[in-house]
Amino acid sequence: MKSIQSTPGAVFLCDDAGVVSQFLHNKIGLTESDLLGHPLPQIFAGTSMPKALSFLVELRTEGTAFGWEMGLTISGETILIHLMGVVLDEKLLIMLARTDKAVHILFDEMMRINSEQVSRLRSVTKSRIELERSAPEFENKRFDDLTRLNNEMAGLQRELSRKNIELERLNVEIHALAITDPLTGLLNRRGFFDLSNRELERSLRFKGHLAGVMFDLDH
Repeated sequence: MKSIQSTPGAVFLCDDAGVVSQFLHNKIGLTESDLLGHPLPQIFAGTSMPKALSFLVELRTEGTAFGWEMGLTISGETILIHLMGVVLDEKLLIMLARTDKAVHILFDEMMRINSEQVSRLRSVTKSRIELERSAPEFENKRFDDLTRLNNEMAGLQRELSRKNIELERLNVEIHALAITDPLTGLLNRRGFFDLSNRELERSLRFKGHLAGVMFDLDH
């Protein structure tokens, strides 16, 4: 994969549902931590999301997807990127780059086949898709696939939201355990100093008085 190292683009794997699972190459500025574990269409928010869903449907149903272009926002800037994908061992290999040439370089290197084979594969895929698109039932099938995929993505988003709420609840519990004595239920040393610092800051902010009282409970 020598030639891919300097190629401006990205290569990553998604599971069959289109959820990003692993980055293999990232020279385009994507924030990997923000994308891992999220459905592919979420990368293309806004008007490009329906197009990304169509790309994902074509990839899953045809096994390959070539010649796609859509807007992608990176660091606040929306750019036009070229996209292609192929199904490998029940995973989706996605390649994207700013130019058509760059995305083809990524594809050729990842597939490890020569240009003639790549061209033939693209030609056969394009012909098959165009033939299928001429059939009356194609649009109905594509709509059904889009609907199913959209429902799957909505389910993933709901599950992610549920997990985030559960994580927030656990964080609150962990914080409470960290500042509370388990035997008495009172604040421990850490909790006492946290509370004291807040009250001291409040006193200084409002120019009020602050007093402390200590009891020796042991004796």
